[in-house]
Amino acid sequence: MYGKISFLNIVYNFTMFKQFFDSKFNENSNSINPALLKELKNLVVSGVLSLDMNLKQIFDKFESKNNSSKNFESDFTRAFNALDTGYNFVKLYNLRKSLPQYSRQEFDGGLNSLRKERKFSLEASEGLLVKLTPEEKEAGILEQGRLLIYCKKINNVY
Repeated sequence: MYGKISFLNIVYNFTMFKQFFDSKFNENSNSINPALLKELKNLVVSGVLSLDMNLKQIFDKFESKNNSSKNFESDFTRAFNALDTGYNFVKLYNLRKSLPQYSRQEFDGGLNSLRKERKFSLEASEGLLVKLTPEEKEAGILEQGRLLIYCKKINNVY
């Protein structure tokens, strides 16, 4: 019950600052847009927003989440291009170091979106020729028993 009441407080606080979110609200309405409500719920469930945050903390997190998701693709592509030595393989460790403004969760979520859009793919290191550091292994993503270490840009040629 406590969580439900706190979540309602978050929603109430957002409605009090409607002028910051005009594009997120239904036109000529005092009700909150269902898309914003869903986004708020997802932010709470994912741990980005905490039920005991004050309004400023909530607003800052919400704004930073929206701003970072809008820029992740361009930031990531720019970092990849800068780090690529011509082989179209860049270690996730180096990409993460180049994009410190993104948390692990934001980075992985943004990269997953780019993978779904078939803009980038990930590859495992077979470990035969390259010895990975513990930091490089930690930066990888474990999927289906394989540690994905390298990022590759997908060049769609039609």
